[in-house]
Amino acid sequence: MLRSLLVGCFVAAMLTTACGPTRTPEQERAREAIIKYCQILPEHSPERCECMVDRLERELAEEEFQSLGESLQGLEDMQDPNSLLSAVGGMLQSLAGAGDKLQRAFNEAGRECPQ
Repeated sequence: MLRSLLVGCFVAAMLTTACGPTRTPEQERAREAIIKYCQILPEHSPERCECMVDRLERELAEEEFQSLGESLQGLEDMQDPNSLLSAVGGMLQSLAGAGDKLQRAFNEAGRECPQ
C-alpha cells in the first residue's frame, strides 16, 4: 500500500512538467526535483530515476511535468519520509484524474528503465 502511494506520488509529480529539446530554467528545476524525489523511493538508483524522468518528459504534457516538479520543489525541506509521503499523497489526490495517467506513465517508465 505504501509502495503504491509512493509510486503514485512520484508519477503525479512527474506529470506536471514537460521538457522540449532544450529546457527552460523552470523545466530544469522541475526535472531535478522529480529526480530527487524518485531517489527517495526504494530500489531507484540515480540512473534509473534519470531514465524514468526522461520517459515521463516524453509522455507528459509540458504543463503537467512542470507542475509536478514545482509541487515537489515545495517538499524539498521535508526530512521525514513519512511526512513526505503523506504530503505527496495529498498532492496526488488534488490532481483529480491525473493520477491514473501518471501511474500508467510511471509503470511504463519502470518497465523501460533498468533496475
